[in-house]
Amino acid sequence: MRPQTLRLLALSLGLAAAPLGAQGVASVQGFGYPTGQLGARAGSSGGALTEFDETTPLNPATVVAWQAAGLHFQYEPEFRTNTVSTGSFHTVANRIPVVIAALPIGSRAGFALSLSSLLDRTWSTNTVDRQLVGAESLYVNQVSTSDGGMNDIRLAFGWSAKPWLTLGVGAHAMVGLDRFSQTVSLSRADPRTTTTTSSEFSPYSQQADIRFSGSAFSAGVLVRPYRTISLGLSGRKGESVRLTRRDSTVATGNIPDRLGAGIAYEVASRTTLAAGLEWIGWSALAPLSTESKPRDGLGWSAGIEAPGPRLVGRVLLLRAGFHHRPLAYDAPSGVSGGVTQWGAVQENAVTAGFSAPFAYDRALLSIFGQRASRSVGGEKSFTLGVGLTVRP
Repeated sequence: MRPQTLRLLALSLGLAAAPLGAQGVASVQGFGYPTGQLGARAGSSGGALTEFDETTPLNPATVVAWQAAGLHFQYEPEFRTNTVSTGSFHTVANRIPVVIAALPIGSRAGFALSLSSLLDRTWSTNTVDRQLVGAESLYVNQVSTSDGGMNDIRLAFGWSAKPWLTLGVGAHAMVGLDRFSQTVSLSRADPRTTTTTSSEFSPYSQQADIRFSGSAFSAGVLVRPYRTISLGLSGRKGESVRLTRRDSTVATGNIPDRLGAGIAYEVASRTTLAAGLEWIGWSALAPLSTESKPRDGLGWSAGIEAPGPRLVGRVLLLRAGFHHRPLAYDAPSGVSGGVTQWGAVQENAVTAGFSAPFAYDRALLSIFGQRASRSVGGEKSFTLGVGLTVRP
């Protein structure tokens, strides 16, 4: 290899380690974005119906609401835009945040097995910049991808003790894989306008895989003190979690504890106003983190669910909501004296959607959209949620 190529390869190593591209995205700091683990009903209400939604694997008492064996599957692509001093860049995350299978036992109890995303770190970026390398100006093309995150596998049991009281418990296995890869290429021609590549500059690639394993337990309750009022309360107690790389333990911490509460008020037939609070102890993951530190967060949400127009003889159920919450990890908020400054990330989001039954009411299609803004990095995003519930 020519000496010039060796120097350029060394430069590419330095560029690969520099904070470029997605490292400035507020929602992918640390071990990723907290999806909220929301099912379609809760997601389309901004999280206000979290404690009452059987497709949301957070309150195990909601398992009883399935009434019949069923399966729920959800797909949510998110499109982000970040605006910085040098311009804007875009990232895309394709997620399957919730999958649930439920099996009732009679009319008063049931089991549910779910897989949901606790922290999602799925994204990809492609950035091109022009750099002075020695006496020559070259294009530097950096492609970075991250695939994975921390997932929650939950087995839950719910039991209706009284017509006005439902209880539930759950056992959680927290597992995950985060696969990060990065490729840096150098060229004299702009890679955005030409497909011609030069063999003079060899691309540099690196990859890192980290794995998570831990456990937790949860419990929940639903109370109906009055015909039109429902109260929900749930909590999760986290046990230890390990971060490993190449079969070696790198660090240990704890799964974040969680407390959630909600109230739903039926103001008219099938028209419900709801509100919720949720606290998550993300700081329990601090021993696993480096620059971007996790911090505990308390969020709130409010929403409405109401019948809408008819479609093919079926009444659509409309929902809308708003939520405010802090994200799990700090993000770079600026540079002072050559030192990167970090700050908490606050998220505000507006959601709206609908549900439509079909196949003789054996299937339910739910579609919603979420428009979110985050307080760091000029970040805005749009998430499209599609959920399908089938009860054979």
